[in-house]
Order: sequence, then structure tokens, then C-alpha cells
Amino acid sequence: MLSERFNKAELGGYTPNYASINLLEGNDPEIKDDIFAFSCISYELCSSKHPFNRKPADVAQKEKIQPIKPKHLNSSKWRIIQQGLSLSAKERIGDAALISSQLHRQYKSTAIMITAILSLNSVVGYVLYQQKEAILELATDNRNLHQHIEERAKLANLSAREIIKQLPELSINAPIIASGLLKSKQRDVIALYEHNIDLIFNTRENYYPNYYAIEAELAEVSQLYPDSHAINVLSTDISTSWQSTIDILSNQLNTALEKAHYQISADSNIYELLTNLKNLRHDIQFKPTSLAEKTYATQYKKAANQQDTETLATLIQVGETFFSTTDEHIAQLQHTKILHKATLQLDQFKAAREGDKPAPFPYESAELLYANKFDKFNHQLKRVNSESKLDKLLKQVDEIAKELPADFSSLITLRLASANQYLDFSEKWQKKRKQSAARNAMKKATHQFNLVEKARSRS
Repeated sequence: MLSERFNKAELGGYTPNYASINLLEGNDPEIKDDIFAFSCISYELCSSKHPFNRKPADVAQKEKIQPIKPKHLNSSKWRIIQQGLSLSAKERIGDAALISSQLHRQYKSTAIMITAILSLNSVVGYVLYQQKEAILELATDNRNLHQHIEERAKLANLSAREIIKQLPELSINAPIIASGLLKSKQRDVIALYEHNIDLIFNTRENYYPNYYAIEAELAEVSQLYPDSHAINVLSTDISTSWQSTIDILSNQLNTALEKAHYQISADSNIYELLTNLKNLRHDIQFKPTSLAEKTYATQYKKAANQQDTETLATLIQVGETFFSTTDEHIAQLQHTKILHKATLQLDQFKAAREGDKPAPFPYESAELLYANKFDKFNHQLKRVNSESKLDKLLKQVDEIAKELPADFSSLITLRLASANQYLDFSEKWQKKRKQSAARNAMKKATHQFNLVEKARSRS
């Protein structure tokens, strides 16, 4: 983040020993600051000494250091330089042209002028001879100062995009300048980030905006301007829009699941909706509504009863995607897979039989698939209270028996129970001395026993 690269250290673009208090306090430079630096350098050229013993201006002010008039400098020029050395900006001369005219002023007395020139030349020659390295250093500092002023002028004209591009380097090398640029260009910088966000909204690879990219832009500009009301309002609007989009997608997905729109069509695609939802919020945990869960359970029961292989396969995919978050969901999904496998095996057997191809009957799969039907038969058998109702029930059993081998376990169990029921009816008729009815009931019981014995003999 930009805040991690932004280190508010002191500005290193000027020489502290020649900087005014105004610059040392981090304020924008003024012509009086340049005049102060020029006066310090001029003083050293005239005296070979720093006016404040090479101490920064703020320290000199605290220690009440006053520059001493150089011996070889006349009073009129000393007053000009002394005014330029004033630690108070209000008392310091602020006109560079005035300094230039005063320092180059021609005196009427030729003798005085010649004496002054010779004295100044002697001083300069002496300084050049004694302090050559110091003079070179001061000249370099002077050039650096002017270069620094020029660079600051260029920085002031940077566009918002250029400021953001150069900000990492400026934050390290000139943090005060970086801070000043951000403050003076705040409106332009915020407008740039708003423009970037608009581009993300209008340039979409997917149907919905890339809110993560927008969030990154907001986070960056918020680091630059944490107290900006405009950014805070924009951030709130984006968060609201983001959540609203998630809610809309979630509602669309739940509506499709509640209506059992599991097949992909031009109007509905639950898998695409889920993908869009996860692209919108990577950590989202979609939870189907209770109605969606109820619809799924109903569709499963219907497909299981109809032994619909295709629908069961669809339900498995739907279950693995949307209904596998709880133990109940996982158990139901596992049962659906087992049921689907059993249905496939039975369908393969039927296809082989229709093609006159030998194939073993899938007893285990059939037991699972026909379990509900035989449970229903057994329940009805327990409630039979007349021989005619038992006859009617066994007609239904015989229809199912056409689909199964005679030695099918559930079928044999049901026939034996039915035979015993006929025996009970036969005994009942005998007690009532209705021999014909008793013999008919016995005959029906014997028929069921014979079917069982015949089936067992073949197995």
C-alpha cells in the first residue's frame, strides 16, 4: 500500500546550514528563502566563516547567534547582507533586484571605489587561496539549491497520473514534497481514481463488475486521503452496490432451485449463476432456502419411484453442487448415487434381455429399487381383512413379478405371507362350516406355496 511506502521524514533536497526557518519547518519556498541562502554564501565569501557557526537557522535563533560584520566589508554592503541574514522572514529583505543594485552601487569617490575594489579583491584572493575546497563546496551547494528550486517548479506542474507514478520515489527521497503535492493536487488525484473506477465499471470481462479491482482502487486512494468525505461516500456506495448485486444473484439462484430448474436452458443456468456469485465474492458460502431443499427432496423421491436414471444423474450433480453442506444432505446424496448405480445396472439387464443377450440379474440392485413397492405390499397385506382384498393385492404382486425372477427374495417372502393368510381364511371358513369356501382358500394358499417351491428349485 502507498501508506507503507510513504515515510514522513525530513526533506533532503536542501542544505540545512543555508536553509531558512521557513524551509526547515516544511513550508513552501519563497524568494526570501533564496535570499537567506545567498546571504549566507556571500558572508562566507567575505569572511571565510559561516554567519551562524555552521548551525541551522532554527538552532541559531534559539541560541541567539548574531553574525559579526566582516572586517573587509563596508557598512553599506554589510547592511544589505545583514538584512538578508535576518532569521525573521518579516525583517528580511525580499527584493532580489534591490540586493543586486545595492551590492553593485557605484560611489562618486574614485579613491574610495578603488580602495573598496582592491580590498574586496584582496579578500576574495585570500579566501580563494586559503579555502579553495570550501568555496567549491559552497558553489556546489548554490547550484544544488537552484536546481532544487527548478525541480520543485517542475513537480508543481505534474499531472495527477504523473504524481501517482512518481509517488513511491518521492515518498522516500522527498517526503515533504510528496505530501505537499498530494495536498495541492487532491482534487485531481481523487478525480483520477474515480475515473479508474468508472473504467472498471464500464469495461467488463464478465457480466458483473470486478468489485475486487474497484476495492483495490478505493483502498489505495483511501490511504492517500483517509479523511476525504468524497472517498468515504464513494466507498459506501460501492459496498452497497456490491452487496445488492450478491443479493440479486442469490435470489435468482434460489428461485431456480425452488422451481427445480436443474436443466441448463437459455433462461436458466444454476451453475452459471453460482459461478458469477463466487466471482463476485470469492469467500461466499451459498445456502439454499428451505423451500429449495424441500423441492430437491421431492424431485429425488419422484425420480427414485420412477427409477429415472437420467433424472437421478441430474440430481446427483445438483446435490454435489448445492446440497452437500450438512450431514443430512451428504447422506441423501450418497443414497442417490447408490440408487442411480442400481438403476443403471437394472436398465443394462433389461437392455440385454431385449437383445436376447445373456446377463445375470442384478438381485442386490433390484432389492434396493423395489424395496418401496414391496414395503407397500407388506403394509397392505397386514391390513387385509377379507379374501377378496387379498386376491386383489396378489394381482398387483403378480404384475410386478413379471419384471422379476421367481426367486426374488422380497417376492418369495410376500408369497409365503400371502399363503399363510389364505390358510387363516380357510380355517375361518371351516369354523363357519363353509367347506367350499374353505377349499378355495386352501387352493389359493397351495398355489402360493407351489410358486415358492418352484422358484427355490430353480435357484
